[in-house]
Amino acid sequence: MRKLLPLFLAGLLVLGISCDNPTESKSNPYEQQPIDWPSLAESPWPMYHGSPLCNGLSLCDGPVKINTYWKLDIVQIGSGVAIDDSGNIYVTNGDGFLYKISYDGKIRWKISLINEWTDEPGTPILLRNGNIYVHLGKKGFLITKVGVIEKQYDLPGYVDMPSFQIDMEGNFYGITRQGVLFKMTQEGSISWLILPPDSLDKNFFVSTYMPVFLPDGSSLIVGSINHIYCIDLNGEILWYQQIAPYSQTLITSEGLIYIYSHRDTSLNCFTKLGDKAWRNKLTETRGLDGYARPAVTKEGDIIFPIAPSRNPDLPAGVAKFNPFGKLIWQISLPIGGNICSEIICDYSGRIYASTNLGPFYILSSKGTILAQFGDRSIVGMAPAIFNNTLIFGDQFLGGGLYAIE
Repeated sequence: MRKLLPLFLAGLLVLGISCDNPTESKSNPYEQQPIDWPSLAESPWPMYHGSPLCNGLSLCDGPVKINTYWKLDIVQIGSGVAIDDSGNIYVTNGDGFLYKISYDGKIRWKISLINEWTDEPGTPILLRNGNIYVHLGKKGFLITKVGVIEKQYDLPGYVDMPSFQIDMEGNFYGITRQGVLFKMTQEGSISWLILPPDSLDKNFFVSTYMPVFLPDGSSLIVGSINHIYCIDLNGEILWYQQIAPYSQTLITSEGLIYIYSHRDTSLNCFTKLGDKAWRNKLTETRGLDGYARPAVTKEGDIIFPIAPSRNPDLPAGVAKFNPFGKLIWQISLPIGGNICSEIICDYSGRIYASTNLGPFYILSSKGTILAQFGDRSIVGMAPAIFNNTLIFGDQFLGGGLYAIE
């Protein structure tokens, strides 16, 4: 029987696409380990921000030459990037199209899913059986690998751009703009809908805080106005913590939960059982930014965006902390506004982030700028890395889909 590959490793892939196999570290308990997710495609980047943990870690190395390999003039790419085991790339745009693009930048097919503009095109999820799930606004679609719509269904509300989540059995989870968390089968049946208790969060989950799975797949971490919740696959609240989150939740392979609270400008770590591991009030850096998703390195260090200041001498930036919340370094990114792309890391520890109407930056593991390209881009989504190639979409006028090698 063929051995299943972990969710962010593809092993030896066709077209030479491969990732280095991680070696288990006996000296570093925070080193990130691969996790198999049986419902997802065996590929280096099958969904938004890389995996159901949504921690932005690729076990492939990033670009070497830092040159543009190709660019496709696809307008208004609002989704993140998904990549299958053959190196094909999947994105959606505001015109309601789903694209499948070859590794060398040729459009294999595109299909129209809705006949209206949407400002929140969802990121495709690549399934183990070869199908593709994607949502656009209030509609969900299950599509075959050759671009045929197999199923189409109405969602219980408008779902924002961050992709749906998927459990190990292949059920989907999303949050509507009305703050309702729901579970849906691949047949389109709604298994349950829940809201947080009115006494805690005014019956409102935050739709832009994408729910993220704990590594064993048994429960989701969901953000609200004043708390984070751990919710099992039956829709039951297992625990919650008051924190007033102002960042996306970061989950590591050992099940640590990192989140920033704007109320007291603290970085917090919880265990998967809901116990607070530590709280670190930030004094060496400015407040962190809740707009972009943070990321984790393979060593277990965590990368968060720094919010820009009204002072032009204090622009947005990136900060690296160790697993205990101690600041390792911080760097300002001098051009553009807040960090608008999700942050991602490659296997070598390099960090990738884009500022609003500014360049796309590549940083070293030590926090120096290795390269920057573009000057007025809006990469408001999750880029992807595979086979020494960075893929991202620019939503700004004149933008497109880029491959950087």
